[in-house]
Amino acid sequence: MTPYEVTLMTSDLSVTVCLLKTVIIIIIIIIIIIIIIIIIIIIIIIIIIIIIIIIIIIIIIIITAIQYQVILTRIYKKHILKQANIDELCRRRGKESETIQHITAASEQLAPAEYLMRHDGLAKIIHQKLAEAAKLIEDKSPYHKYTPATVLENDNFKLYWIHSILTDKTVPFN
Repeated sequence: MTPYEVTLMTSDLSVTVCLLKTVIIIIIIIIIIIIIIIIIIIIIIIIIIIIIIIIIIIIIIIITAIQYQVILTRIYKKHILKQANIDELCRRRGKESETIQHITAASEQLAPAEYLMRHDGLAKIIHQKLAEAAKLIEDKSPYHKYTPATVLENDNFKLYWIHSILTDKTVPFN
């Protein structure tokens, strides 16, 4: 072997070592980037969970406040907080006292739509249960997705949805 050939062999070896070091450094950098991305994703998930927990706590506080009737209605301000010069009439219509009961159930503007929505929501549940019991429907869907048919019938039963029925039959009340 000539000295020239030996030099070439050692040169090839150093190039191979250099390439190997470069590949190892690139792999390490990729691993570090992946670890950083995973850490960022975990931090984002933790932040989302914390936000959800805070929202749930706020909802619980609001519901509890409503149950204990400590919402700042005009009646609460006037009689509990003893604030002077407070008009206790409802700020929407000014006809009745502004209480929680008035806001949630008795307001002339809010009640008709809310009553109908509550009534229909409950009626859908009852309609679905009756239809299932009478074997008028086969597929059971969640109550909030259930859409009643106008009329359901089979050989034994006929079930109506939101229809008045005139009949000559009398129903005895016990």
